[in-house]
Amino acid sequence: MSLLTLENVSVSYGQFRALRDISLSINKGEAVAVLGANGAGKTTLLRAISGMLPVHTGRITMGETEISAITPHRIIETGVAHVPENRRLFPGLSVEANLRLGAYPRHARPFFREQLEYVYTLFPRLKERRHQLAGTMSGGEQQMCAIGRALMSKPQLILLDEPSTGLAPIIVAQVFSLVRKIRSEGYTVLIVEQSVRQVLKVVDRAYLLEAGHLQASGSAQEMLDSKTVLHSYMGIKS
Repeated sequence: MSLLTLENVSVSYGQFRALRDISLSINKGEAVAVLGANGAGKTTLLRAISGMLPVHTGRITMGETEISAITPHRIIETGVAHVPENRRLFPGLSVEANLRLGAYPRHARPFFREQLEYVYTLFPRLKERRHQLAGTMSGGEQQMCAIGRALMSKPQLILLDEPSTGLAPIIVAQVFSLVRKIRSEGYTVLIVEQSVRQVLKVVDRAYLLEAGHLQASGSAQEMLDSKTVLHSYMGIKS
């Protein structure tokens, strides 16, 4: 069953068309990656889904609700949670205060305590550091907090924007372990990422984006095995 559907979606920055006629779908319970080099339009795609950028043409549907032309706070109410690039935590607030901010959607408020305990069970490190200022934690811990904040909204779909950016290799491995963990909890995940080999180990399918166009799609294994795709579009040699 399709949870998110994009039909011929285009997004522009002034005269520049950043996305052109993008059509894709994500089924409930899937983990799907969007791959591409810098400037391919990956972040733009997530921002269009979460309402941070207007859709120029086309249609985005979440469940049975068209979200192409509604405000970001109403999109959140449909079950979309966006974990932006570089985490965007409030560094001067405690870990728990940052998590509380994730529970502001109306449908999530009655479940605040329950969801907080769930996040602490999923990420015990956050419970240990709940009174610590978020900005003083390591990059990997901050990524846990950003994902935890998204989970506080009781989402149906989690958008992850370049979760490995700026992290040391050992921390990158921990972050993808986090992705695997939330995926195992039954959440639907759409992740954009440049760490091709690592992300393809934790998703079901992937789309390849180049200069605002979808150039290829397939199962994670098909994309991993495609030397032409990895070399031509990602600059990775076998």
